[in-house]
Amino acid sequence: MAEEQNRVQELIEQIAGAIMTADADDLSSLGAICTSLEQLVGVLQEGRPLGANLATCLNEAVEKIILDECGAVDDPLDIVVHGIAMLQRLQIDFERNGQEVVDDAELMQQIAALAGVETDRGEATAPENGGELTPEAMLAMDVGTNGEG
Repeated sequence: MAEEQNRVQELIEQIAGAIMTADADDLSSLGAICTSLEQLVGVLQEGRPLGANLATCLNEAVEKIILDECGAVDDPLDIVVHGIAMLQRLQIDFERNGQEVVDDAELMQQIAALAGVETDRGEATAPENGGELTPEAMLAMDVGTNGEG
């Protein structure tokens, strides 16, 4: 368990450092961030669904930036930067309390929207899969005032 936590912390620090120096046009750096986020999802998937879903949404958001599919979003990279900070806070909360709690539901909705997850009055659907709920959509539905579903 300690080794897994060390790996999670290492990946989050690596992602945080990379995003701070990345530019929306730096496809190489953004690709490396996607790779690290995918690795993080793999590590978190078993016992940390909220962190895994946030990392998945962030990965999809970075992919949208790479593909220049952000639509009318003014500064998508800024949303990702704040999302990675949220990921860091989730990690700290988990280390201290053994729980993951999303502390900014509005930011989570922005990340979900950037990642392509539509939210409407607490419900989320991903239109590209025929209306079935994806893990990201479930995460968006679970985000309440205290982050619990």
